[in-house]
Amino acid sequence: MVADVIGIPVRIAPQAQGTTFDAALPTLALIDEAAIDQIAMHHFAEDGRVRCEPDATSMQPYAEIYQTYSAAEKSVASLYR
Repeated sequence: MVADVIGIPVRIAPQAQGTTFDAALPTLALIDEAAIDQIAMHHFAEDGRVRCEPDATSMQPYAEIYQTYSAAEKSVASLYR
C-alpha cells in the first residue's frame, strides 16, 4: 500500500526491529562520525523478497485523493499565514 501511495518501490528492512534500527541510525552516525546513508547501507541487507513495487492501477485513487487534499490545503493556507 505504501508503494502505491508514494508511487515508488519500497524496500522493507529485513531486521526484525526495523523501527529500532531506524532510531539507532542517528546515534551511530554521531558515534562513528560518518554519513547516515553510509551507515544505513552498511547495516541494511537488501532482500528481493521484501521489496514492494507500486501498482499503477492502485496508484490512481491515491493520486486523486492527494490532488483534492492539495487543493483544499491551498485554499486554507492563507488563513494561517
